[in-house]
Order: sequence, then structure tokens, then C-alpha cells
Amino acid sequence: MNEILRKQLLTILESGNERAVKDFLIEHLKEFSEKIQENIVTLFFIEALEQYVSNGQQIISLQKELLATLEKAEKTEAALNDKKKELDAKEQLGL
Repeated sequence: MNEILRKQLLTILESGNERAVKDFLIEHLKEFSEKIQENIVTLFFIEALEQYVSNGQQIISLQKELLATLEKAEKTEAALNDKKKELDAKEQLGL
């Protein structure tokens, strides 16, 4: 990496703007050595994979909550049906 590129990268790093750092690395990827290119690509891949796994965990959590809610709704429906049958039976008996 040449000196100008290095200074530009350091300036962006010092700004703390992660998006700007990523954009810079992507824009100038071919200007880095092959080994550095591999490291950058690997880091981006790992980050994407972590985000994918995190999203998957969120989906699983939501599915579990939905299942629990459906189970509660089924139990409530069953209880209401039982109560209705009881009331219908009492009505038929004239109670």
C-alpha cells in the first residue's frame, strides 16, 4: 500500500466512521497486497456470517414466541368450548 493510501486510511480510521472505513477498503481493495486482500475479504465474510446467524437466532426466538402464543390460544379455545358444552348441557336439563 502506498503512503498516500495509508494516510487516507489512517485518517478515516481516526474518524471512527466504520461505514467509511468499509467503503474505503472495498474501493481500494485491489491496491492492497494479496495477503491483506484475503484478510479483508475474510473479515467481511465473518461479519456477514455473524449477522446472518444473529438474524437467524432472532427468527427462531420469534417463532418460539409465536408457538407459545398459539398454544395458549388453543388452550383458551378448548376451555371456552368445554364451558359452552357445560352451559348447553345445563340448559338442556333446565338448570
